[in-house]
Amino acid sequence: MSRVCVISGASSVNENSSSNYTATATFTDGTTATVTPDWSVNSPYASITSAGVLSTTTVTGNQIVTL
Repeated sequence: MSRVCVISGASSVNENSSSNYTATATFTDGTTATVTPDWSVNSPYASITSAGVLSTTTVTGNQIVTL
């Protein structure tokens, strides 16, 4: 059972570009491992693949995207 999951990647991504994200779980016994979550985003301005590659589109102003 994991105790903590940390997502690593850029905190800001420019329009029409991409960035890679990874997730690392820390388990109750103290060990860590890279895990593959079911990635999703909440924005029409971005999409993310199952491999954690976030791609953005053209925007008219700053947009907030939550992974």
